[in-house]
Amino acid sequence: MSRSEQIEQVQLMLEACDQAILDVLAGKTVTFNGRSVTRESLSEIRKTRQALREELVELKRLSSGRSRFKYANLNPRF
Repeated sequence: MSRSEQIEQVQLMLEACDQAILDVLAGKTVTFNGRSVTRESLSEIRKTRQALREELVELKRLSSGRSRFKYANLNPRF
């Protein structure tokens, strides 16, 4: 799977999380990750959404070619 396909898949999953949160808040019964979700399970959906957001940021960073680390120039020029 290409990086752009991975980004698209994560974005779709994020949209599904957002919709599940809205549905649960509206009082609907939602099936999420194969389980019936109620308002008490909302924190689980939010954790999943946060993990997906972090994954999306990482995938976008990797696709841009930027390094995760920045390097300091420790050679003083006085």
